[in-house]
Amino acid sequence: MPAGWRAFPHGQDQALFIHLLRVRFLGRLLVGLLVRLLPILTLLLLALLALTLLLVTVLLGLLRIAVLGIVHR
Repeated sequence: MPAGWRAFPHGQDQALFIHLLRVRFLGRLLVGLLVRLLPILTLLLLALLALTLLLVTVLLGLLRIAVLGIVHR
């Protein structure tokens, strides 16, 4: 450990404080982006769910037509 760190603990405190400010800034930025994007992500998830249900319904209908077509031949 350099002698400067023991002789000037204020410099070490400043370095830690600056690091803490940077981490806090990045944390707030990420939380802000998440809060702003949350409604968009929710709508995208609902749209994906609706498309999945539509696809399942169409595939079940096609399967029913295929099975009934095979049975009635």
